Amino acid sequence: MFLSSVLVVKLENNARLAQAMKSMGQRLLSWSLLLLLLAGYAYYTVWILLTPFVDNDQPVFAYFPPAHYATALPLYAILVLLACSLLAVGYIICYEQLKRMRTWGALRRLPRERTGEAKNKSG
Repeated sequence: MFLSSVLVVKLENNARLAQAMKSMGQRLLSWSLLLLLLAGYAYYTVWILLTPFVDNDQPVFAYFPPAHYATALPLYAILVLLACSLLAVGYIICYEQLKRMRTWGALRRLPRERTGEAKNKSG
């Protein structure tokens, strides 16, 4: 009896440790993603707001793509996001409509043609 209670306590401690490790991993991932997004935002801000005031022959332009990409890339990202969202909504609407049609009995399988009767009628 004592041994089983010790095993239960050890299993509970292991589960708590696993949960703590999982939450630490999620926390590390979320902080790294946050730092990556902040770095990207800072880079884009410097690219858009500060480079127009610098002469074109300065070496700082080696770190930035041409200026027309500053509007083209976000526009492309918005269009892709909008297209994916509309596709998801369209899929959900079609799936729900198909489910409703099946429950109402409007979409039934057509009966198979009986080959024996078809041959007798034609012959």
